[in-house]
Amino acid sequence: MTKLAIGDKFYVSASKEVSESKIIGYMINMPIGEYEFNPVLEKPKGAVYDTSKYERNIYVCSRKQSIGILSYETIKDAAVEKNIKKTLGEFEKENKTE
Repeated sequence: MTKLAIGDKFYVSASKEVSESKIIGYMINMPIGEYEFNPVLEKPKGAVYDTSKYERNIYVCSRKQSIGILSYETIKDAAVEKNIKKTLGEFEKENKTE
């Protein structure tokens, strides 16, 4: 089971923009002895892939519209890094499969 439903909105951050998307289905991941449902998002309209720097084809998805544009700069501020780790930890707790 998952708490994420088809049609739920997500915001996809890339290096150039943040686009709105939604869940259109699920992928089943079946490691030995268990399984989990992972949401599949609709490709955001206007999404551009960097064909010369594949390592820049990274996207971050969030349910919060306040997500910003993805940056490839290294985080050097300890307070910012601490906040990011805290937010990711909370997200992981909220979205564990049952």
